[in-house]
Amino acid sequence: MKIAIDPGHGGSDPGTSGNGIKEKDWALEFAARLGHHLRALGAETVMTRIIDERPSLSKRARIAVAAHADLFVSIHTNGVLDRTANGAEAFYAPTGNHQGNSKGICEQLLTVLATAGMRNRGVKPDNKSNHKSLTVLRNTCKVMPAVLVEFGFITNTHDSKLMSDKYWREALAEKMAKVIVE
Repeated sequence: MKIAIDPGHGGSDPGTSGNGIKEKDWALEFAARLGHHLRALGAETVMTRIIDERPSLSKRARIAVAAHADLFVSIHTNGVLDRTANGAEAFYAPTGNHQGNSKGICEQLLTVLATAGMRNRGVKPDNKSNHKSLTVLRNTCKVMPAVLVEFGFITNTHDSKLMSDKYWREALAEKMAKVIVE
């Protein structure tokens, strides 16, 4: 089994920020933890970035496809001006050969996040009507299950406190790796 891990944003694109967390840094650090646990369980991994750089969205998808990955997981955090917004959500492409598998994986990953104390905001299809046209999902979903997980709102005190805790991140990465391999 080969898993493509995509730490969102990077380089000149910091993503969102709040409560002392930058999305690009958080995503890269969590992706490394997840990759470590996946390899410990016997999976192969390929990362779309391993340093603070910004590969294009199309390049990220090409990396996963060229590696013949069995699953694409893009890692992100949310952030908005409304500091009461909280919780994790996951997106999948509602088209392609793997939409059912992608949706199921989203549900399983959100269950893990909910047991770790993060509110479950639900699984959502990536489509133009919800303005979440996610290139990485559209460009990978035809050849592998593909998901994008928003781990929580770094602009929310509760969510950012969890995400700032290195023990929480470590335990979460371990649990998510087990779910992915199963």
